[in-house]
Amino acid sequence: MKRYFKVLDENGTTRNCGDVIVWSLPTYDKDKGWSPGKWMPPAEGELVLYGYKVGTLDQLIQWLGPRIFEAEIGPEFIDNKRKTFVRTCRLLREYTKLLGG
Repeated sequence: MKRYFKVLDENGTTRNCGDVIVWSLPTYDKDKGWSPGKWMPPAEGELVLYGYKVGTLDQLIQWLGPRIFEAEIGPEFIDNKRKTFVRTCRLLREYTKLLGG
């Protein structure tokens, strides 16, 4: 099973076609561990233009930024060499050390 990741800015947002996207972030409880964020609303329109962009571990190096999250993707996606476009996804956990913790 492929793992997917999303890179966000310090505020937990990204930009897509000039729009700011505010992501539903996962939360951490020291007793319960990570609770996923909510599923993002389905992107409308052509997937490669308006879908959410995530990346595999191999693609991640091109998109490094302040915050890295593991993502779960919905069933509709398109892979290309640089990134994966998805109709919807949710963030599962944040990595506070490079893919460690």
